[in-house]
Amino acid sequence: VYFELGVEDFSFKKQKTDSNIKIKMATQTDIKKIENDLYEHFTHQQDFDKKYISQIGSKGINCFLATIDNQIVHYFMLFENALESPLMITPFKSDLAKERDAYLGNAFTVPTARGYWILPMVLSEIFSYLKAKKEVKRTILLVHNDTPSAKEFFEKIGFKIITDAVKQPLLIRIIRAIFFR
Repeated sequence: VYFELGVEDFSFKKQKTDSNIKIKMATQTDIKKIENDLYEHFTHQQDFDKKYISQIGSKGINCFLATIDNQIVHYFMLFENALESPLMITPFKSDLAKERDAYLGNAFTVPTARGYWILPMVLSEIFSYLKAKKEVKRTILLVHNDTPSAKEFFEKIGFKIITDAVKQPLLIRIIRAIFFR
């Protein structure tokens, strides 16, 4: 399911949070610590992210981190140009992405830190960053069907589903063109 939200439309209010949780944008110097603190928690689902984690700080590839007691417990990838992001290798209809769109990539929280409301805190930092930059006007987000609670969460905080965002396989498009004109 693909979602969108205008940068200026993000208005989720931060909840009272644990003061031990710190949020920051990662730099290249954080890559080794990300590997040390997080990779042991990864499953095959996060292997894809390793490529982009190694590129943090280059070509508009950003990552926001949450730490507890100096241990990284969460990351959220941000690609400032959706047209040059992993979004373009998904079944997303590429003509729906615009020049001033950012892609909110994958996020991961270690199991022991789940339930601390880290994701809303990180999203607040991401949107504050994007608002200050002023180049990005809209964010696009992909939520996989295997995470239904994530879909509900993003809808609850204002993200809207992009209808008809998924490319149909070529064979289905041909059949529809022939039989359903």
